[in-house]
Amino acid sequence: MKRNSHCLPDSTQELLLNACLSSPDQAVVSWKLWKAKTDIENLDFGSFRLLPLLYRNLQSAGIEAQMLRRYRSVYRYFWYKNRLYLHLLGEFLTQYNRAGADLPLLLKGIPLILNYYSDPGLRPMSDIDIMVPEKDLPVAFSLLEQNGLTADKRLPVRPSSLWLEVEKGCHFKNQSGIEVDLHWNLLPESNYLKDENSRYIQRGREVEVGAGKAKIPDATDLLYHVCAHGMKWNVVHPLRWIPDVMVILERDGERIDWDRVVSAVRRDRFTLRFKKAFEYLAVTGTTDRIPFRVKDLFARLEPGKWEIPEFWFLGHRMEILGDLPADLFLAYRHTLKNPGRKNRWMIFARFIGRKWRVKHFSQLLREIGVRLKRRLKAAIERTDSIHLSQNH
Repeated sequence: MKRNSHCLPDSTQELLLNACLSSPDQAVVSWKLWKAKTDIENLDFGSFRLLPLLYRNLQSAGIEAQMLRRYRSVYRYFWYKNRLYLHLLGEFLTQYNRAGADLPLLLKGIPLILNYYSDPGLRPMSDIDIMVPEKDLPVAFSLLEQNGLTADKRLPVRPSSLWLEVEKGCHFKNQSGIEVDLHWNLLPESNYLKDENSRYIQRGREVEVGAGKAKIPDATDLLYHVCAHGMKWNVVHPLRWIPDVMVILERDGERIDWDRVVSAVRRDRFTLRFKKAFEYLAVTGTTDRIPFRVKDLFARLEPGKWEIPEFWFLGHRMEILGDLPADLFLAYRHTLKNPGRKNRWMIFARFIGRKWRVKHFSQLLREIGVRLKRRLKAAIERTDSIHLSQNH
């Protein structure tokens, strides 16, 4: 399938996906084609994270163990790392539960490992994603820091509504490389939908991780989150959203509330994002478990005009622009909570001002120029460094 976004697999990555997910005979054929086109020593990290699935599928297809040694090593590495993540998460949740906070919602890899993948080594994670109610953020901040994790930004003792309005989340990391992403919204684009974010937690299913307790999203919310999050460019290619969707549909396809999915897509203005996702899934045959009426509805839905540039900018690598497009589109989305057009520009400018810590609206254009200049300079220096290393 021809790509119209860098968040979709290229032809080589499609061969890898087929080798990971197809029936044994087809998997072996795709694997051999992929191997002939791939330099395993320079594999992109998005593809690298699929090697455990490749190992397990080729093992099931009867490929000799000797030929799978490298893939098995990757599988074992992620098995160990994920077990470590689960252990540390269990310890954190135990402390968090004792503090009397409401149960948090675990996102992305953890719910998929706990409820969908049969083995923690099959679904690599780079970090632990946790969503907590806004009122419990001080507890989460304090416990993460007590456990030796350092935040990537200065944290308020008690987050104000203005701070929560412009911050998408907070990244923590310890000296051992363990990383935790703390969220108070399911998606950064929906940071103004406070009631909906609360409902995601309320609908979650309670699980135990070690001695701690938390929630994981129900099947509908998890599917929605995987698609919405996966259809954006990332420095690590997000192609694993495809096997994640497949495993959710295989296990819980009959439990998906498709009316809720459609309603959420319309509410969050993700029409184009989901149209492209479903178009790709249709090519892979994954949409067999999606009702025809839903596929037909998405095929006929027309995206809003501003969704088109948003999808393009957020679906492609824009190294020079950096986070600028994402910040501007988040600011625009924030204006949507105002039902009328009046004062939308003021809301937009106020959001960006708070986000960038600019005190006066007159400084916004200057700040955009400064940020572009800084990114351009960094890109030129990076290019010069690459050329210099190649010449030597």
